Amino acid sequence: MHIDFDEVLPVPPAAVFDYFRSPTEWPRLYGAFGEVRDLGHGWIAVPLAGDYPDLEARLTSLELDRHAAWDLRGTFAGRGRVDLAPEGDGTRVTGFEEVVVAGLDDPAADDRIRKGFAAIWKSGWDRLRDEAER
Repeated sequence: MHIDFDEVLPVPPAAVFDYFRSPTEWPRLYGAFGEVRDLGHGWIAVPLAGDYPDLEARLTSLELDRHAAWDLRGTFAGRGRVDLAPEGDGTRVTGFEEVVVAGLDDPAADDRIRKGFAAIWKSGWDRLRDEAER
């Protein structure tokens, strides 16, 4: 599954970057579904909604207010990246997330999971837009 990002958000890059500085901050972006856990060696377990297993993530690259990249392992293996650039009074966020679901060989289930991940990302972008309006 591959999801591309190209969003313009009405907040400065530093405000967007705060959500990507560590996987421990990700629940602030899309809403908390439980407590994050430190798995050691930089790996963080990030709870997902419903009966999905935790997302296990660690940062692989970080540049203050400009860029974050991560790896995923476990049930949801893959990688992702966001790049932040000032645009007008806000920030353009570009990037992607690629995820392979372990043991999944069902196109319908893969599509359902892709839609779920896309909805999580959309809720995060909407949350940032809503916070800017406050």
